[in-house]
Amino acid sequence: MNTKRILALALAAALIGCGPAAPKQSKVSGTVKFDGAPLAKGEIIFASATGGAPSMAAVNDGKFELEATVGKNRVEVRAMRVSKTAPKNTGGPGSESAGRDENYIPDRYNDNTTLSAEVKSNEANKFDFDLKK
Repeated sequence: MNTKRILALALAAALIGCGPAAPKQSKVSGTVKFDGAPLAKGEIIFASATGGAPSMAAVNDGKFELEATVGKNRVEVRAMRVSKTAPKNTGGPGSESAGRDENYIPDRYNDNTTLSAEVKSNEANKFDFDLKK
């Protein structure tokens, strides 16, 4: 009886350890410029070509740091500002700027990005992105 119990526990322990391994991550850093100047505030996203959760970090004064999945990554950059063309919201007090923010980074750098980065394991992964209007 003890032998059966030990075998059952050993089998259960082996099965628990057989799940898919988490994708390997590596540290990434770099800079983002927009029209030649460091991006004051924004966000950068590294999305692995093999799937899994994307990695996101704030961009402050043109610099970012994050952990991203090793391998080819799609890179997206966004930055928000108050829209100069959207109609003013008249929804009541405190809502003057609600719905008026816009992403001023061109679509080719976010939703339809042309940016990518190859993240390597155990190497310095420094990427510099110089975006144009």
